[in-house]
Amino acid sequence: MEDQSLVRDHVHASEVARIEAAYRARDAGEAVSVYRFSNPGYAFHMQALEWALLEAFRRSPVNLQGANVLDVGCGSGYLLHRLVEFGAGDSTGVDLMPARVEAARNRYPGIRFTCVDAANLPFDHAQFDIVTQFTCLSSVLDPGLRSAIAAEMWRVLRPGGIVLSYDMRLPSWPVRAMRSAGEWRRRGQSASAEAATPTTSISADELHRLFPDATLRYEPVGLAFGLCGMAARSTLAAQLLASLPVFREHAIGFVAKPPSRSDGTRAAA
Repeated sequence: MEDQSLVRDHVHASEVARIEAAYRARDAGEAVSVYRFSNPGYAFHMQALEWALLEAFRRSPVNLQGANVLDVGCGSGYLLHRLVEFGAGDSTGVDLMPARVEAARNRYPGIRFTCVDAANLPFDHAQFDIVTQFTCLSSVLDPGLRSAIAAEMWRVLRPGGIVLSYDMRLPSWPVRAMRSAGEWRRRGQSASAEAATPTTSISADELHRLFPDATLRYEPVGLAFGLCGMAARSTLAAQLLASLPVFREHAIGFVAKPPSRSDGTRAAA
């Protein structure tokens, strides 16, 4: 048993080191320039995401207004900041990369940000009403480490609360075909941006595996990022493509925790 624990710890440490190296390379490379609002494709992508989040929270069983939110893999803090602007209350962001945490603290001094391994969150049980992750789980290639991170997210979530997961889903055959045909480049998407960090899709089945005790609602959203570049020429054309589920590359999953537990912990408001 001790040997198995040592092997697990070694795999965990190796995967964390791989993620750190991948994101350092991404932050230092040319791909980072793609993820700026000066890029019309990125602006279209982010604005569509914000509309999708507003609609998702409108139908959420937990009210975002005044909610205590934890964002896992918060990066530079932009999306957590937007949730606060949407009405979230006391909010905290955690990320593995010190430079991103420092940038988040400088940009949004009213929000708490902490540099930490998400598989070992420094928070009490049942502390948060809502736990979010935006393309964090997909950056973890090792299933064991993904499970450990999900278990920590579940542990710090209050009964009756929700995990909001926004992540990549398995691409449809038209999206795969366009990638193979090199259509991404013709639409203005840098190939280096897509290859910047290795990722894996987070399907509904994977969310069920990670959160086996949850009730899940899973909805495809968002035009495939490689097609968002057409917004530079025609926003209407990009919106029309985004209205077709077959071209949606991401999904929002609402992972609801049962409202009460046998230990008597109170449910989220």
